[in-house]
Amino acid sequence: MTADGGAHAATPETRPAPAGRARRRIVWGELVLGLAVLGLGVVVLLDARSLPASTSASGIGAGFFPTIVAVFTMAVALALIVHVLTGGRGDPDEGEGDVDVAVVHLRGALIVVAAIAWYALALERLGYVPTALVTFWAIAYALGARRYVRDFVVSAALAVAIYVGFTQGLSIRLPAGVLEGVL
Repeated sequence: MTADGGAHAATPETRPAPAGRARRRIVWGELVLGLAVLGLGVVVLLDARSLPASTSASGIGAGFFPTIVAVFTMAVALALIVHVLTGGRGDPDEGEGDVDVAVVHLRGALIVVAAIAWYALALERLGYVPTALVTFWAIAYALGARRYVRDFVVSAALAVAIYVGFTQGLSIRLPAGVLEGVL
């Protein structure tokens, strides 16, 4: 009964915990994320250990900082895994507003995966600028952008700016592909 005399069903937040051993639900998505981050840390650690040893007087070689990053990454992953296995779960940020985090946006996720696959398959053949342009535009579309001409112009400007910045500013060659004499 409520204070005004009406009856209502208990919401999940107000429902009392069951007596005895409470069964904790594992949030599988968060557990998989923790395991993936742990795997990433292991890969970075193995790669760091394969780097050449230092020949300097300081003894700090090429693998020193990657090892620190790997250990930190694995520690964070283990903390997340323990948190999930003990019944904890992440809460949505307040900045997410009215976004329903329980809804999976499969179409958008598939578009992003297809855009990344496109990038990997087309980069060497077509070159950086056209491949990145299509990738940027597709990901913007997957995230809800629907002003097609503006999105195309922004994607093109971003792809060209990155290409010029890397090739001219950093002297890192990105494949020109079909634009080989133009850029």
